[in-house]
Amino acid sequence: MKKTPTSEFVKCLYTLVSNPTLETIVCWTNEGNAFIIKDLIEFEQRILSNYFPNIKIKEFRKKLKELSFTKSVNNMTIIYTHPQFQQKKANLLRKICCFNEIVSRKKNKINSSMTTKVRILESAQVRMEEKAANLEKKFQKMIDFNKFIINQLNQHFVMSEYNTEFIKKLLSKTNTE
Repeated sequence: MKKTPTSEFVKCLYTLVSNPTLETIVCWTNEGNAFIIKDLIEFEQRILSNYFPNIKIKEFRKKLKELSFTKSVNNMTIIYTHPQFQQKKANLLRKICCFNEIVSRKKNKINSSMTTKVRILESAQVRMEEKAANLEKKFQKMIDFNKFIINQLNQHFVMSEYNTEFIKKLLSKTNTE
């Protein structure tokens, strides 16, 4: 995975959650793989303004969501988890990036890949249209040839009937004589 610079938000959040003096308000879970907001009101009034000036609780939640944190509520506490946000593993923080960045990177890859595929499909379409036009010409020639053959067969049939009648007449004349 490509290394990305750790955002200030993620660094600050890690510092905040790791601060033992705040554990009555916010702290790591026992397993260290998530953090808990124990007192949302205190967190919003006291902590948020000190650690994240100019960010309201709604914006804080939105930012966590953009960073792909998952939220669960348990007994009046809010738990946020992220696979790369773990206690005593600050080296993983650089792997946390905004969902919008991931989507943007994928879109760029998809767009260039899609452009190439579209060009290939367009050239294939032109070749197929040329082949279809050639097949239509060949088909028309076959229809014309079949008409010619049917016409020739009809003429032979008529001639054959004529000849059959002629032969019958000849035979009947020879039999009577």
